[in-house]
Amino acid sequence: VLALSYFPVSIYIKGNPYGIDNIMNQKIIPKGQEVIPEEQVTPKDQTITPERQKIQATARFQKIFPGFQQIKTDYFNFIFLNPLFALIFIYIIYILFYYRQYKILSLYFASLSLTILSTINYSAIRSLILTWPLTFLLYSYGIWFSFKLNNELIKNKKINTVIKIVLVSCIIFFIGSNMAYSYFINKGVSFNLHHF
Repeated sequence: VLALSYFPVSIYIKGNPYGIDNIMNQKIIPKGQEVIPEEQVTPKDQTITPERQKIQATARFQKIFPGFQQIKTDYFNFIFLNPLFALIFIYIIYILFYYRQYKILSLYFASLSLTILSTINYSAIRSLILTWPLTFLLYSYGIWFSFKLNNELIKNKKINTVIKIVLVSCIIFFIGSNMAYSYFINKGVSFNLHHF
C-alpha cells in the first residue's frame, strides 16, 4: 500500500521533499534559522563590542546546531523553560523514581537524548514525533502514581477528596490547554500537496 501511494505522489510532486536524498543534500535553511556570516557580523573597521561577541557566538552555535532553535521553540519552552511546567515535570520525575518506574523513565530520557542529538540537523523537529508522545506518557504515569501516592499517604477522607479534585482539575486543564493549542496551531493548515 505504501509503494502504491508513495510512487505516484512522488512523481506528481517531482520528487519526495522528505526523502533521504533531499535530506542529505539539504541546502535550504528554514525561515528563522538563517546563520549570519561572521563577515557581516563584524566588519573589519569596527571594534568588537560585547553585543557583537554575543551575535558571533549565536551565529557559531546556530552553525553547529541548526535545529536547536526549532526544538527549543516547540518543546523546551513548554516543558523546561516554563516555570509551572518545570515544577510539574520535576514532581513527575520524582514520583516515577519513587515508584521505581525505570522503564518509562529510560524510554523518555532515551527519546530526549535523541532529540538533543538531532539538533545537529536542520530537520531536528522530526525527532519530536517520538518525544512528545513519550512526554505525554510520562505525564500520564505521573498522574496515575499521584493518585496512588495520595491513597497511600493521606488517610483523612476530606483531604484525600480535595487532593483528588485538584488532580482531576489539573488533568482537565492539561487536556484543555493541549486541545486549544492543537486547534489554534492547526487552524490555518491546508492539506494541499503543493504546499510541501
